[in-house]
Amino acid sequence: MKRQEKFGSKDIFVLTARPQIAAQGIKKFLDGIGLSLPLANITGLEDGSPQAKATWVISKTAEGYNDF
Repeated sequence: MKRQEKFGSKDIFVLTARPQIAAQGIKKFLDGIGLSLPLANITGLEDGSPQAKATWVISKTAEGYNDF
């Protein structure tokens, strides 16, 4: 919440092993607690493997993100 207040929410991401269809429900929950993320920032991998998560994190690192 503090990060959103200071920088906005465009660079806050949610990664889940749930299917991508769960993103809408996750967004609704987060909106309800005051964290308003763009729907595009919620990623459902549909794969709970450590490699799937690592691949996503590496892709964000390649985009310049470094605070996980």
